[in-house]
Formats: sequence, structure tokens, C-alpha cells
Amino acid sequence: MILRYFVVYFKVPSFIIMSRTILLLVLSVFTSQLFSQTDVPGCTISVACNYDPAATVNDGSCDFVSCYAMGCTDPTACNFDPAAAINDGSCDYLSCLISGCMTELACNFDPTAEIDNGTCEFTSCAGCTDPAASNYDEAYTIDDGSCIILGCLSPSACNFDPNATQDDGSCDFTSCMVLGCVDDTACNYDPDADISDGSCTYAQTGYDCAGVCLVDTDGDGVCDEFEVLGCDDITATNYSSAATENDGSCTYPIPGCIDFEACNFDVDATEDDGSCEFTSCAGCTTPAACNYDETAIYSSDTCVFPDFGYDCDGNCLEDADSDGVCDPFEILGCQDVTACNYDELATDPGSCSYPLTNYDCDGNDLRPIFTTVPSDITVQGWNVPDYASEIVEAQVSPFAAAYESQYQGNTCYDSDPTVTIVALPEVRIDGNCIHDYTLFRSWSAIDCAGYASVYYQTITVIDVVPPTLELPVDMTVSCDVVDGTFFGNAAS
Repeated sequence: MILRYFVVYFKVPSFIIMSRTILLLVLSVFTSQLFSQTDVPGCTISVACNYDPAATVNDGSCDFVSCYAMGCTDPTACNFDPAAAINDGSCDYLSCLISGCMTELACNFDPTAEIDNGTCEFTSCAGCTDPAASNYDEAYTIDDGSCIILGCLSPSACNFDPNATQDDGSCDFTSCMVLGCVDDTACNYDPDADISDGSCTYAQTGYDCAGVCLVDTDGDGVCDEFEVLGCDDITATNYSSAATENDGSCTYPIPGCIDFEACNFDVDATEDDGSCEFTSCAGCTTPAACNYDETAIYSSDTCVFPDFGYDCDGNCLEDADSDGVCDPFEILGCQDVTACNYDELATDPGSCSYPLTNYDCDGNDLRPIFTTVPSDITVQGWNVPDYASEIVEAQVSPFAAAYESQYQGNTCYDSDPTVTIVALPEVRIDGNCIHDYTLFRSWSAIDCAGYASVYYQTITVIDVVPPTLELPVDMTVSCDVVDGTFFGNAAS
């Protein structure tokens, strides 16, 4: 008896390989001579969609496709189907985009548009955009050269306006002429003046323009023609304030205090010498004052009264909580220096507000910021990057130092402005096949104040390389050597 053996290899279509690689080596022995009446034909391959556990003979009917849902498997596509296991090439990336005018200078620019639909127009918003023009309209964003600027168009005028487009009759030919004193005998004569402005000033009689006497024989600063004879000694009884030259007529009194109401009244004095004083016998005559003097004859207006709310010793008249602050002056407020609404003037505790964890009082994030990180990738198993070689960099939040210094009294950033980056343990989630799995990597960035951020990277590992077969040649063998016959190998 001659037995023939056939090696049958079922290859799954290439689009199924995108989600998993199915390698099947099916060995079927077809020989009608060996079938018995108890053989049950059917699909005997357990991974097939129509696998029949009751079948004893594979009849070649195995189906490896019908049980897998097909559709768009790209999450970034408009028609992404989360239930699809096999990508059928139907992904659409355009139908969900917002269309509109994407040219910023256009009148109908749409900042939300993601694809330009060719509707941009530049006329409805065109007009005069110069605020100095009489026909300026703030609604216009494109200048069409229609601006009308009124002004003087005469180049010889004092107010010539080179930017004007229409003469408004305001030309002035005199305002730019030099005004001043044109009289050369005046003290303020201006040789550059074109027109007199009536500002000429002249020296006083007997003086020059610098105020110096023309004639001053004795050099006392008083011109000879204005000298006045008399007693110019202010200590004399006949002193004359008008006298500029002493004529020897001065007489002198007996100085002293002649005011009998003064504390130092002098009965012998003939002329008051200004020595009268009224303080040595004066004092505070108000009994309610802190410095009341019962021996004082005159009131010195020096009475001292306690401040409102206090007694003469500076003690509060009312201080219910005995904190040294009088009740009328108590200020209710937050007294916690770490609170956002801390009030340094508060004397009694009030409500305090605090920022959220990891944020400052203005809502700014205080955690470190990652500046260089590896992105999520999908790679073959042999292309998985080494964890230790991944480049990760971060910097301190720009708000952390100011917040810690002001509210926590922490100035560690002055000496340690860097961020410590620590690679956390890698997590692996296996897929359906040995070569399909997902790696989850993460790094922690911590600054000197303990603020920490974590960055996560996802690495999807797939195997899309088809297997190769080493097939045997057709052969004829006897029954007693079947077990040792080479039927080929499959390798990935």
C-alpha cells in the first residue's frame, strides 16, 4: 500500500497580520483507503473560526477570517471603530475637519477652520485704517488708500503737514516767527527776535541792568542819590528803619521786661528788650489733662491728653481679649502668613484662604515642567529602545520659587534650582501573541521643595514580519518509516 502525505499551509491575508500574526502548519493526510465509517469530517484546527471539536478528519473547510470584525482601527481617524479588530483600509481623516477661510489677513478669516475651503475674500473689510483720517472706520482691517487727512498743504507755512491729502485752510505763516524784545537799549534785548512781544525790561533809575548802583561813594550798596541820614542802630530808641547813613544821633534806653503780666517783669526797665517770658509761671490749667499743673498762673496751651481709647499711661480703656489692641482699633483678618489672603495689619483672626495642592494663589502650577521627553511609539520587538538610554529633561516651574519664598519661607531654589528625574519601574502588558505586548514607562521629576510631576510613555510592540517556510519535496515512503519523515519547518 502506498500512502501520500500533503503539507497544507493556510496563510492569513496581510490585513489580518496588522493586529496579530497567525502561523498555522496544518498536516492533513488524505487517503480514502484509510477512512472508516466512524470518521467525522470537518475543521480540526482549534484556532479556526469554524473549529469542530467532534471532527476526526480535517476536510479542508477551516475558516480563519469570518469571526474577526473589520473596520477602521486608527483612533485618529474620523470613522474610528473601537469594535474593529482588523483594519480594512477604510479610515477617513478629512470628513470631520472644520472647513473655512484660513488666511489671517482675509475679511472672513475663521480661526477655528482646519482646512481651507477657498472662500477667503478681501473686499468687505477694505477702507481707511488711519485713525488720523476723517473717514477712518475701525471696522476696516485692510487699507485701500482712500483715507482723507485734512491739513495745511503749503510747504512755506509754519504748520505744513506732509501727511495731509486735502487742504483745510488752516495754513499759518506767523506762529513760527521769533518773538521778543527788539529795543537794543533794553536789558533783555534779543538780536534774534523778528517781532516785538512787548516784553522789554529796563534798568531802574540809578542802577544798571544787573541792579548795581551807577554811583555809590561809600560802597554800602545804596546809591548816593538815595542815601537817608538818621540813626541806623536797631538797639537805639530812636532807630529809623529808613536811615541808610548813621548821623550820630542814636540814644539808648535801659533794657528789660516792662510787661507787668510777664513772669520776669522789671520795674526799672525803660524799654522792653524782648526778654519777657510767660512760660516759667505758666502750665496746663485743665484738670482733665495728663500734665495738669495746679501751681500754674497762666495756661501755656501745653496740655497733653490721652489718645482716644487709652488712659494717660497708654493702657487701653477697653480690651476684651487682652491682646494689647484696644477694642475700637481691632482689625479682623487672616493672620496665617502661609495663606493667600494674609493681612499683616490684622489684630484678630479672620477667615484664611489657601491655594490648591501644587498650585499658587493665582492658580499657577508649581510642579516641574518636562522639556524633553520620549513620545509614544509602535515598534518591532528588536527595536524597543533601552529604558536607560531614554532622554528625559525637566525644569522648575517659573512660579515655584516666588510662591515658596513668600508663603512658605523656603528659599531652596536659590541654591538648588535643578530638578531630579527618576525613572520609575517599567510595566509590561502581554498581548495575544508572544511578540505582541505593551510597555508602560514613566519618569518622576522632583524639585527641592518636593513638587513632583510624572510623565508617561507607551511603547506598543508588534510583530508584522511574515513567517518563512522550509518545505519538503514530494516523496514516496513506506509505512514503517512514516514517523521519521521530514515534513518541513516554519520559522518567523
